[in-house]
Amino acid sequence: MSTILASLLGATPVLTNHDYCSKLSTNSKQYAIAQRLLKSYFVSLHSLLSSVSSQSDIPSYAVTESANLVPWIVGNRKIARGWVKMLLGVYDSASDEVRVQAFAALRKLAIAADHSLRESIMKASRPSPNHRSALAVY
Repeated sequence: MSTILASLLGATPVLTNHDYCSKLSTNSKQYAIAQRLLKSYFVSLHSLLSSVSSQSDIPSYAVTESANLVPWIVGNRKIARGWVKMLLGVYDSASDEVRVQAFAALRKLAIAADHSLRESIMKASRPSPNHRSALAVY
């Protein structure tokens, strides 16, 4: 894996937690800036995961590092739901290591989320009639 890519994936959660470690008001300008940066991060992450091979170590590292941003995306349902869809897509098409990382990230989000977001996670993880997912078993 490229060291530049690893640095970028790993540094974003660290910088976000460091720069915005104090509780921000949801109607402040800094909160709006942080939300735009997070949306851009997750859109780029989705693009990256859809373009790399599932056999490389990039998907596992990307899912692990993006899970560190859970406290910041719980408040934004649009980003959280997009991330859930992305994790479920990764879960269905990746190696066992990436599946474990995706499951752990979904679990972390479900624990931190409120009831309605938790219900959307459970609803999204239910399999269609012709597809069986291990996430729906639990």
